[in-house]
Amino acid sequence: MKTLIFNGSPRKNGDSVSLINEVLKDLKGEKKIVNSYFDNISPCIDCRFCWKKRGCSIKDGMQEVYDYVEECDNILIVSPIYFVELTGTLLNVASRFQTYFCAGRFRNEKAVEKPKKGAVILVGGGHGNVEIPYGTAKTLLHHINTRDIHPLVLSHDTNNIHAVDDKKCMEGVKSVVNFFNGEWWEIKSKIKIIDNIEIRNQIENLYETTNNFNLAKWSLKIAVRILEKAGIDYCSITEISQGISINECWQSGTGSIRDVRDAAFKVHKLARETEDIKQKAALRTLGHAVATGHMKEHSLVASDYAIKTIELLYSGNIDKITEERKWQLSELEGMQGIWEEQTEKSKIYQR
Repeated sequence: MKTLIFNGSPRKNGDSVSLINEVLKDLKGEKKIVNSYFDNISPCIDCRFCWKKRGCSIKDGMQEVYDYVEECDNILIVSPIYFVELTGTLLNVASRFQTYFCAGRFRNEKAVEKPKKGAVILVGGGHGNVEIPYGTAKTLLHHINTRDIHPLVLSHDTNNIHAVDDKKCMEGVKSVVNFFNGEWWEIKSKIKIIDNIEIRNQIENLYETTNNFNLAKWSLKIAVRILEKAGIDYCSITEISQGISINECWQSGTGSIRDVRDAAFKVHKLARETEDIKQKAALRTLGHAVATGHMKEHSLVASDYAIKTIELLYSGNIDKITEERKWQLSELEGMQGIWEEQTEKSKIYQR
């Protein structure tokens, strides 16, 4: 396992570096740190070399970073917040990601083949909106094929308390380490179900190239369909209707990951308290669908619980199970088509 860490701080013993050191204590595998203030990396000069060729015309420390981006499994961005943004030198380094944008926009090739996990740690004195620097960091991660991004870790009162003494922040740091090490939210399906494995594999392959937002839409459609089949009036049960509503808010950008998690927990609590095994499986479907806003893997688990519900409703009838899997696959293919169309439109309006 390889992890690439971008450090945007000028202080060699400041809060950002102290948090990076905490990450390094338990992080497995090989690590490389890019120090934006001290490494020999110049900003992009808009020479447009990367419109036609991979890489960059500037021969400096970024060449090694490009190689590591291709190879690594995890990417961590750590920065102080300066004037409601990542630090200037970190943005200089980030400007050299232009080659990844140009891969799809001009060269008609995939920017980075290997998918990655990502995380962002920000520190600040407590003034200003953290959504702007966090949004910038996520944009950078998305350009280098980072599909799964850990919720933001923030210490936002560093004028009064050191980041390492910020309990909530340190819990977040530990969570990032576990996430990168593969020990966080391990939710690979362990559900015993009768299934059409061929179609399930097709769904999983397509899932790998579908973004979180479309997976959330897809899994919610699965859940609502299954709730109806299980005879659950989802409009009249508060935990269910709120769970659906909160996930839809997250999709539109008006809901937080914390809201999504809390809503999913409430649905799972409802499932635990339900005695009917068919309805219990249907509620598990919804619980994981709602949680897809937190981690995309929940969408696959939701699809599996939906099949479990069908198995229970129709006494293991493989034809009914296959019919449901075919519907799931068709819906996911539709979501993928929408995403590709949106991507093409966004390319037209960029730059």
